[in-house]
Amino acid sequence: MDWITDPTMWFWLALAMGLLIAELSTGTLWLLPPAAAAGLMGLAEKAPFTPDGPASWLLFAVLTLALTAAARSMGIKHKGTQEDTRAFNTSDNFIGKPVRALTDFAGGQGRVRLGDTDWTARSAFQAPVTEGDHLVVEGIDGNVLLVGLAPKD
Repeated sequence: MDWITDPTMWFWLALAMGLLIAELSTGTLWLLPPAAAAGLMGLAEKAPFTPDGPASWLLFAVLTLALTAAARSMGIKHKGTQEDTRAFNTSDNFIGKPVRALTDFAGGQGRVRLGDTDWTARSAFQAPVTEGDHLVVEGIDGNVLLVGLAPKD
């Protein structure tokens, strides 16, 4: 029952808990190996031949590096920003696409169909747009497509 009163063990377990809470708060996966290493240090306090003082911090550093290397070899990396490669992720993918007017444009605004999706559209020219007209996307303003006349074949 002497493990209950062992302050060194509780220090390492409290450090592990603090690092784990910080990791869960940020979600970056940078603090997960040190949290696991601190937890292992807390459990190792009851093992024979556990170093004391500065040597315990050295063992903590070695465990952290080993767990980080193991995590990276398993493909667990920090969450960096990755480029979104899905279709239609930027307005550049809209420009030049043909669309069809679903409604008559009133006041320069109406609805168009791009692929399988209906969009609000604003006419980039002064000519009236009627239902069924073939147009082309010239730009995007938020979630409104800016459309122009489709070139004649």
